[in-house]
Amino acid sequence: MARLQAPQDSDIRLLRHFCAIVDEGGFSAAQAALGVSQSVLSESVKALELRLGASLCQRGPKGFRLFPEGEATYKAAQRLFAEVEVFRASTSDLSRLAQHEVSVAVQESILEHPKSRIPEALARLQDSHPNVHFHLEVMLGTQVIGRVADGLMHVGIGIPGETRAQLYVRPLFEERSMLCCGVGHPFFNRVSDGLRTEEVDAVAHVTSGKVESFFSAPIDAQARGDVGRGARAQLALILSGRNVGYVPRHIAAPLLASGKLKELCPGGKSMPLTNTVYAMTGPSSKDIAVVRYLVDIMAKIHSDELLTT
Repeated sequence: MARLQAPQDSDIRLLRHFCAIVDEGGFSAAQAALGVSQSVLSESVKALELRLGASLCQRGPKGFRLFPEGEATYKAAQRLFAEVEVFRASTSDLSRLAQHEVSVAVQESILEHPKSRIPEALARLQDSHPNVHFHLEVMLGTQVIGRVADGLMHVGIGIPGETRAQLYVRPLFEERSMLCCGVGHPFFNRVSDGLRTEEVDAVAHVTSGKVESFFSAPIDAQARGDVGRGARAQLALILSGRNVGYVPRHIAAPLLASGKLKELCPGGKSMPLTNTVYAMTGPSSKDIAVVRYLVDIMAKIHSDELLTT
């Protein structure tokens, strides 16, 4: 097996994917834990095997099993991760000697949510930490989780769903979504009372490309509709009339008012979906004082919103 000379960021990402597969006992469980597709995990393992010049594991119909080379790689990766964490911990306090930069990743559509008080939290930090500068990026929810877990961003704000491995989370507020269809969909001109839940479950639903949890019945192949990476992409697919899907209330409201969207209420009953928006930190950022303080501020500012939801 070839030596991995001077591991780069991309190598560490491949190793993290591989170790997650080992920790979870297979690709399917790792997919849920990391919030990435099986194809991404498969490509990561292939790329790592190519870098090392060795086969690391068995996968396929016979199940997942580590080869000796895979066991050695896993143990070496764990040592590497431990050393990286020691380095990060030892340098985290150095920021006291210079200006701080706190990086924040925010899931798209969260900043404009009526209950979001994120700008207020950022401004509040200025009072006690005048030298702090922010690096803020808006991105997909899965990207937020990955960037924070890998230590590339200090704080993430978004909806992790069931994917919370390696994350430390604080609830901020709840986001409510409604099941909708666009003008061109066959359901648009149907009276809601005449729709049955079974009918709604059977038509194509826009998905994020992962296993969705909001169906009231097992999802068949037909119900897996087009893939939209992010709320705005999914909204476009719903407005096209090709799919039904969940739209956050604050995004849906003007489109419902203009007649471009319709909420689906089979049997006259709404089918709402509620998700909690969290502030997230990873193993390398949770112990940085200014990061902890920022998350505390966010949690405190949003506490009233969470209690009154």
